[in-house]
Amino acid sequence: MLRYLTLALCLAGPAAAQDFPALYNIVGVASDDTLNVRAKPTSKSPVIAERAHDETYIEVLQLDPSGKWALVNNGEAGQGWLYARYLEAVPGGNFPDWPHMYCGGSESPWGIRFTQGGKGELRQNYEPDGYPLVAGVLRTGSEHLTDHGLRAKGDGIEVLIAVRKETCHSTMIDAAYGLMSSVFVNGEDESFHQGCCRLMAPPEW
Repeated sequence: MLRYLTLALCLAGPAAAQDFPALYNIVGVASDDTLNVRAKPTSKSPVIAERAHDETYIEVLQLDPSGKWALVNNGEAGQGWLYARYLEAVPGGNFPDWPHMYCGGSESPWGIRFTQGGKGELRQNYEPDGYPLVAGVLRTGSEHLTDHGLRAKGDGIEVLIAVRKETCHSTMIDAAYGLMSSVFVNGEDESFHQGCCRLMAPPEW
């Protein structure tokens, strides 16, 4: 257990902000127990949600100044804090190194998920079936190192994705993400989308 605590404390320095968002797994929680999500980074704060004892690939947005609490999204329950002692970093689970991502928006709903150098899928406007894609690898902008771009192609469709490290707020629920995207779809019908991105678990294509 000490190695998990050491990890959490090492991430608490001023340089930690550049390492987020990042993926973590829950460790050290009994199989008959859960890990509480609290409204504020303190053990006396109300519990707003619970996470399974073995939950994996949880996206952490930041640590509090003490390095002991990790901010996460919890769906309709909104944002809350997990005790970082019970979190272990997923190897390579930081942007832009982590290959699996989802970007989407709720206005004129759209979403794209992709694995860098692998498969992808685009959905737009309540369409029942998505467009299969083959995704490239994120490239860094020549002047703005926080900006990255990727191109994905499918049958008669090309998608250009720009992703930036910037706080992005959901318009539907109390959630914020650490990545913002602009997506241009070039095909039979051209479209442009803006929304939020998150790191995700390896998909089953």
